[in-house]
Amino acid sequence: MARSLEDIKGQMTSAFIADGTIQELYGLTPGNTFEQEFSKVSLENILFNIVAFAIWSLENLWDLFRSEINTEMAKQRVHTKQWYRQKALDFQYGFPVVEDTDLFDNTGATEEQIEASKIIKQAACIKMISGSGYGILRIKAARQQGEELQPLTEPQLLAVKHYFDRYAVDAGTQLIVTSGVADDVKMVVDVYYDPLVLGSNGARLDGTAQAPVKEGIKDFLKSLEFNGALIIDDLQRKIRSIDGVKTVKIKEVRSKYSAYTYETTGVPNAGLVDEIRIADAGYMKLDEDNTLITYKPFNE
Repeated sequence: MARSLEDIKGQMTSAFIADGTIQELYGLTPGNTFEQEFSKVSLENILFNIVAFAIWSLENLWDLFRSEINTEMAKQRVHTKQWYRQKALDFQYGFPVVEDTDLFDNTGATEEQIEASKIIKQAACIKMISGSGYGILRIKAARQQGEELQPLTEPQLLAVKHYFDRYAVDAGTQLIVTSGVADDVKMVVDVYYDPLVLGSNGARLDGTAQAPVKEGIKDFLKSLEFNGALIIDDLQRKIRSIDGVKTVKIKEVRSKYSAYTYETTGVPNAGLVDEIRIADAGYMKLDEDNTLITYKPFNE
């Protein structure tokens, strides 16, 4: 940013009168300011004014040049999936956008208000291929209530879609924004337990936990990265790490979302899980009513 004329001249004149040789040649009093030693009509003052104006003009030209370069770079920047994801996370609900930009106008807002307006807590951007063969960018988004992820409300989703359609999508790019409830996951699991730690119903014998295995599975699903993969081997390791579990056999895992069912076939992220499953909504929750955990004592 260009300095003011006064700052530029002040820096030069301060260095000038502080120089010992100059003080000796001019007979200056150490500690005096330039203005105390030289009049406004002196040749020295006029020369410093000319030089300061030239430097000030050059610095302003550099500022203009930098602004034009930044504008052109912004126009030509290729937006990545990570860029779109960050735009979703930076979205501010209830705030206007600065004209001719994709940035929100935070004039007069407190840090707390700004942070509260950022309703999207998890987001992912993926590339899809439409039925006609065209590439589409899909942004998955979710808000958070307490410790649980939730879909955006209808007004919130409408605002996010408007923001991307109007301000934050490259020309020619097809982009959709979705926000769904968590995909349901059910499973059939045999748990071989230590009879000294767990009971036949899965509760700890010391009374500290009623369903540690089920809670461990729920914690595992919550710990998955947003739009990350559920890997059955990882789930198995998680269950085995629970105190009182000797070994485990995961017999079946299925998931569903939207109008699909646990019996759906031919859909990449619904039906029977072979080894890896990514939730359509970006996150999952355990369907406790349809999950079957059978406890069997482990006899060595």
